[in-house]
Amino acid sequence: MAASDLLDLLKKLDISFMKDEGKQCMTALVKLLYDSQSHVQNLGMDCLGQAVCLVDAETAKEAVSSICCEIQQRGTSAETTALSVALRVMSGRISEDADAKKVLGSLAVPIASMLSNSPDMPSDVAVDVFAALSDVLTHAGAQVATDSEVVNQIQEVLLSFISHSNLSVRRRAIAVLGAFVVHVPGEQSEKALAIIFQRYEA
Repeated sequence: MAASDLLDLLKKLDISFMKDEGKQCMTALVKLLYDSQSHVQNLGMDCLGQAVCLVDAETAKEAVSSICCEIQQRGTSAETTALSVALRVMSGRISEDADAKKVLGSLAVPIASMLSNSPDMPSDVAVDVFAALSDVLTHAGAQVATDSEVVNQIQEVLLSFISHSNLSVRRRAIAVLGAFVVHVPGEQSEKALAIIFQRYEA
């Protein structure tokens, strides 16, 4: 089946995949992101955005974790941009779907880990990844706040990127830090805000 036909089918589906079917579908769609033709990559991104709301929470998290690992491993290769855009598309689609939103909080772990381990990722990739993290924090901040280890990791990552050499990355990191302070209740949000004030005063 052509990718364009698959996209049309996914848009029409009103039932979720069985677990094994969902895993097979997501694996096949992620492979489209490595295609040499950009229009196929774009179709893969759109298909992933549709399919991620038709699979169970575990499968969705596995797909996101796989994409995050690939971004980290591929560094500055051409496929990295397609992967980061797909990540942004998927998180945005999940945040819009009431039934799929419960998976959002679990995506904080692979995204934050990837950011921690890839401080020198291309700027366009970093902007996409921060957009995905913003979706997670904005729509699932309370869920993220239940894991203090993840909250600490996110705080450290965001504070490290707000002084990034690239202006676009810096701006996006600051915006996401704002979402962190507003939507993730707890002591770490207050600490992050205090650190920001200290930096401005300095």
